[in-house]
Amino acid sequence: MNGMLRELLSERADAAGSHDLDLLDLIAHGERRVTRRRRVALAGTAAAVALSVGASLALVQAGDGTSPPVSPPTDPPSNADVLPDTADPSRPLTYGVNATIYYGDRIIEAAEDPDGLYVFDDGLWFFTGENEGTSTTHLYYTDGSSEPVEIARGIDRVTPGEVGSLLVWQDGDDVVIYDTNVRDVVARVPLNGQRLGNPIIPLEDTVHWREYDDTADSISDGRSVRYDVSTGTRTRVSRADERAAGARAAGPPHLVVGSADSRNPAEDFTVIDSRLEFDTDAQGARPPVFVAATGERLRVTVPDGYEGESLGVRQWLDDDRFALVVHGTGGIGRVPTGDLLVCRISSGECRTVASGEQDWLLPGAFGGVGAEG
Repeated sequence: MNGMLRELLSERADAAGSHDLDLLDLIAHGERRVTRRRRVALAGTAAAVALSVGASLALVQAGDGTSPPVSPPTDPPSNADVLPDTADPSRPLTYGVNATIYYGDRIIEAAEDPDGLYVFDDGLWFFTGENEGTSTTHLYYTDGSSEPVEIARGIDRVTPGEVGSLLVWQDGDDVVIYDTNVRDVVARVPLNGQRLGNPIIPLEDTVHWREYDDTADSISDGRSVRYDVSTGTRTRVSRADERAAGARAAGPPHLVVGSADSRNPAEDFTVIDSRLEFDTDAQGARPPVFVAATGERLRVTVPDGYEGESLGVRQWLDDDRFALVVHGTGGIGRVPTGDLLVCRISSGECRTVASGEQDWLLPGAFGGVGAEG
């Protein structure tokens, strides 16, 4: 098991190519992969029972009065309360627990536990079956109001774009590029005997990936390529070009550390005196956090009960609202398994939308983050 995690961490570290590696996201993704496999191996044991109990959620109406009541699940559990965030239906708060996906104020029951959630402006795509092998995988689409529709099956390495509308996956010996705006495949690129490796970086009209063959000692020895969708051309590029694409895919930070003109993103916080504060630096100080778009100092309070807790930003709903997850204390690193909160910059307040120790599946560039995928 440890070997599997080291291999995944090594691949992600080779892919980063610079000091900008998001270690927390890397650890969380690795933990997610390992924990899923551990869960299958220990099915029927006390660990599986604990996960089953921990997956319980209860759904209640949002408190702003702008949305109609949402019916609770048929068998509402008792150990968590959920308040769906529906103020902006184009980018709703999205997360999954076991086979249940919460997409804004809508509840979607998947046929099995999803392995990835991919939120685009036009709807939600989710991926299942990864743990059992490529032959059992399925990719589905839903706009939230209709039943999920299968888009593809028997695929692997599903990767959403952080910018633009492209979703990429591997189908046998081909790289498939799918445009979520038109809901159709726009390119199918043969690997020509090469293997596909991370990083896979979809942008607005191009996709970068790394490919290698059996002569390579590691993925880092592979070659970086760029595929231009509009021209249908595939070009070898430098590692510097690859890193620049990764920076462009990440986009400008919403919150920055140190000064208003900083480019250093703020993504992890500690609750001090009921306020979100940045983690201490090497000198033990807590540098200020600013809203990049306005230059204003971030001043946000959280409900009682989170003093001293560490929280990480996991989804931006719009320029004013973001979702936080309380980091867990077990496993490798501080895996986000605690309460989910939504914070509003303009009002300077956060509210708890789902509580209890859960194995969240959250949207992310690698399918989700958390102890469970």
